[in-house]
Amino acid sequence: MGQCGNQLGHELFEALHAEGASARPELAAAVRRVYFTEEPAAGLGAPPRARAVLVDSEPRAVEGCLHPGSERRGRWQYRATGACVRQGGAANNWAFGFHHHGPAMAEDVLERVQQEAERCDRLEGFLAIHSVAGGTGSGVGSHVLQLLRDAFPSTTLAAVSVWPLESGEVSVQSYNSALSLSAAYDCADLVLMCENGRYLDICSGALKERSPSLASLNAAMPPGGPRCGRSWRRAARPQDHVGSPSPTRASWPR
Repeated sequence: MGQCGNQLGHELFEALHAEGASARPELAAAVRRVYFTEEPAAGLGAPPRARAVLVDSEPRAVEGCLHPGSERRGRWQYRATGACVRQGGAANNWAFGFHHHGPAMAEDVLERVQQEAERCDRLEGFLAIHSVAGGTGSGVGSHVLQLLRDAFPSTTLAAVSVWPLESGEVSVQSYNSALSLSAAYDCADLVLMCENGRYLDICSGALKERSPSLASLNAAMPPGGPRCGRSWRRAARPQDHVGSPSPTRASWPR
């Protein structure tokens, strides 16, 4: 959900597809069956389709996911019918995303989620990926979490919530973040909080990048984490311990 969520989700499926491609046949088949679906109508050898719904209040990030560069074309694809997009953006404002775009997109989002759920032999859960700093990931993301909890009350709901840099460019990011985490607390069974600052340190230390790019940061976070292997553990700070892991996990019994 939002630019950050869609880009990070892209890295997740890249990592899953790469893992399946390099695994032994039975594991590769399991990865394709669980995280991707085949399209019989597309013909033999057609790329698998990711089990995903893309949600955003502006089309740029989603278009980048639906129409990738030549380096990914042909390996796997998103369904064009799995995108739910509006125009105009959410103005980096949780309230505008939650109260304006959220209700306006609710029916379309639920319809696409239901379509993906019906393609499953057994629906085990949802993974929502979003940033808590901007307007779409925080506001629309909070609204979608509530929709999923209400529509699928007995299905596991997990959220990957990206925490902003302390020196972020959004002046109201602290309010957006607090409101987003409040919604996640009420709706999700598990929240995995990923701190942008910590992963910048990982890119600089473990991956030896002088000026980490946004793509490197996305690849270093847990959904795309296989790129780092064990290196991020070696880059952990001395004060890291069981009581303050990175990334931060928070779960609450229902």
